[in-house]
Amino acid sequence: DELKQRFPTDTLLNKERLPLMHARLEMQRGNPAQALQLLETARLFEGCLLFPIVYLRGQAYLSQRKGSEAAAEFQKLLDNRGWQVNSALYPLAHLGAARSALLQGDPDKARQAYQNFFVLWQDADPDLLVLLEAKKEYEELE
Repeated sequence: DELKQRFPTDTLLNKERLPLMHARLEMQRGNPAQALQLLETARLFEGCLLFPIVYLRGQAYLSQRKGSEAAAEFQKLLDNRGWQVNSALYPLAHLGAARSALLQGDPDKARQAYQNFFVLWQDADPDLLVLLEAKKEYEELE
């Protein structure tokens, strides 16, 4: 709120960064519908900050168990890696795609997406929570 008051004419701050921050807070509060609404104002700015906006939108759809909508968001990230080559959200998009495929009832597609995620994170710390969760989910597929 202080940033908004100090920089009322900063378009990126007010139309992209602040909505992204507020949407993240709403996700932490368990309000994915509100997060999606906040992210709508940032849609015009996906080009400059594609990964965080689209990833959070995909997560919100997953929270609502909307597999096809989530899959479409994660696919945007997978199709546009060149925009942010080193983003940690790229491998996580594979995990999101796997979870989306499960919601859509496509275990083969989910299995492939999990495998892609594991290849990208093969050197990750083995005790990372997200990696442990992904391995457990994958084992349940087998």
